[in-house]
Amino acid sequence: MKSKRDVFGIICFYLLSHLILDLFGGGIFFLYPVYNKVIFINAELLFGQNRIISSLDYGVSKYIDENGSGEP
Repeated sequence: MKSKRDVFGIICFYLLSHLILDLFGGGIFFLYPVYNKVIFINAELLFGQNRIISSLDYGVSKYIDENGSGEP
């Protein structure tokens, strides 16, 4: 049987991984009652002619678009 510490670690892992993945999927209201803005991360890999270009954009937005994207 798992100890309480193991169960607590699993719960924390699932909660934190969910928040981190949602950052990439449109953004989250991380500190909602105190700070009413969306925090987002947008990471892309663009494949061109014989090269790969990486793009990383992050920041704070005032809203989440209708399609679920936090980036305005």
